[in-house]
Amino acid sequence: MKNAEKVIGIIVIDILLLWILIRYYFIGKFYSNPEFFSITYLIIFVVLINLIIFAILHFAKRPRFKIAFLANIFLAPMILLLILTKANQKHLAENYVSGNFKFQDINYSVFINKKKQNFLITKTDPRTNKTNVLAGKIEFQKNRIILRSKTENYIVENDSIKGIEGRNFKLQ
Repeated sequence: MKNAEKVIGIIVIDILLLWILIRYYFIGKFYSNPEFFSITYLIIFVVLINLIIFAILHFAKRPRFKIAFLANIFLAPMILLLILTKANQKHLAENYVSGNFKFQDINYSVFINKKKQNFLITKTDPRTNKTNVLAGKIEFQKNRIILRSKTENYIVENDSIKGIEGRNFKLQ
């Protein structure tokens, strides 16, 4: 039972440390410079750290923690993947808004980058394979986002965009 408690304790420490490192350091670096690191390298790094700690405990003849770190070698990559997924979802939700809708057989896609305060709207006609792109700046007003280009203005509010073709559309 003592080993199970140690494994659980190490897992809790893993989760806290990995969440802090990934959420507040690595995710921001990854989006600003994708070559900075890859998930594979991060997983290998975590496994190597646990292997080194396991080897130190093994040669120091500390069997109490050795089993906990042996289990952690296998559990840490799974925990890391779960934390990366959650941190990525949180980062995307905080910094980006996107959605699609269809009107009169024309596909519209809306991408908003809150951090850089810009947007991109694409309008694709599948019959002619023609795509129009509209880009501009955004402005935040209470619970809505104003999209401003040189020629047009739209409002995004409650997961809907208002003003395209003079109508309101739910972003999906």
